[in-house]
Amino acid sequence: TAIIKKFGSKSRALRKGGKPPKIKQQGVALSNQIIKDYPISDKEITLTDRATVGLKVRVSPLGNKTFYFYYSFNTIRRKFKIGSANKYTLQEARKMVKKFRGQVDNGIDPQETKIKKRVEAKEEKATNRAKRKAKSDAVKNILRNYLDEIYYPHINRDAGH
Repeated sequence: TAIIKKFGSKSRALRKGGKPPKIKQQGVALSNQIIKDYPISDKEITLTDRATVGLKVRVSPLGNKTFYFYYSFNTIRRKFKIGSANKYTLQEARKMVKKFRGQVDNGIDPQETKIKKRVEAKEEKATNRAKRKAKSDAVKNILRNYLDEIYYPHINRDAGH
């Protein structure tokens, strides 16, 4: 597989069920194939992309692979979950990290932006729900008035004859 070819002499350890190769902190030239084929370990492993500053892939013991953007904002180290490697390709994650890096450079925290968008979406949903309920109540009132003022009196008049 690509992972065995990539890490050369470490392939024997992988074939014998040994530990995955250690990746130096400076990162690896990641590819979709390396991410897909990276072996599962009993500990969580973080792969750092050499090509894009701040992009990392966390590999869980269950085999879930998730892209993260690690950055500093106002001297505070933060991490921003981009999403699953099943949902996004490496190229898409790199594009997102470049966009987020631009936001950070312009004094905008991507995490705060994400939270604001989520709150706005919830508020919009609640507003739309209230509008639908108001329309529904108006229709009910019109129907109730029709029944009370026209239909029931007509029925009662016809029943009396």
